[in-house]
Amino acid sequence: MIAGTGVPLDWANAGKAHIASAAATAVALIVPDIVFSFE
Repeated sequence: MIAGTGVPLDWANAGKAHIASAAATAVALIVPDIVFSFE
C-alpha cells in the first residue's frame, strides 16, 4: 500500500490493524481455554 500525505491517518489505520490482529490472537488463545473448561 502507498502511504498518503495524511500520515496521522496512516498511523491510525496501522494502529487499528495492529489492535485488531492482537485482539484476534488473544481471542484465538482464550476461546479454547473457555471451551475446554466447560467440557
